[in-house]
Parts: sequence; C-alpha cells; structure tokens
Amino acid sequence: MTLAELASDRTGSIVIETSGQKLWLEINGYEEVLLRGVAPDDTQSEHFDVLGMDYIKFLNCTVLYYAADDVHLVLGPEAFPAIKKFQGALSLSAYRSGIDR
Repeated sequence: MTLAELASDRTGSIVIETSGQKLWLEINGYEEVLLRGVAPDDTQSEHFDVLGMDYIKFLNCTVLYYAADDVHLVLGPEAFPAIKKFQGALSLSAYRSGIDR
C-alpha cells in the first residue's frame, strides 16, 4: 500500500487503530522519513487521541500514528529515493572528466 492510499485528516495525520487486533502493514511510495518516535503530550490529530502512539513524520508533512503493539509496520521503497552523496570533494576537472559527451 502506498502512503497516498491512506486518507489523512486536515492536520495531515493518519491514525491506524486496530481495536486490539494484530495488523501487518507495508507502506511504499512515501517521501523521505523526517522523524520517528512516540507522540508527546501536546500531540493531537483531528479526531483521535494519539498520545503515546508511535509515529512517523514524512517529508510531505504527513504524520502516521500507530500502536506498535498492534501494528507491525514495514517501510518499503521510497517514492523518490535520496541521491547518494559521495565522500570528499571533487575538483571541477575531475567532475568534468566523468561526464559523457
């Protein structure tokens, strides 16, 4: 399932509740993950109390809340994988020699 297939509320929150049942969920096609953790005291979604729930905040500002005890969440491939950064600096001549003409 892609992140876009899940409906967010006006605050950009997606809350997954299972009523105690175990759920296995794989999310694909998301933008970069910015933060992960447990929702602090001042956190709210539009309709749900998310205090103490695990969360993942994505680059597009969507926040996915879930109960880690009930939801086994796997993050699959990103929609736009980050460009790999290389270590060290290249001179302009070294950069140009790597360009196909």
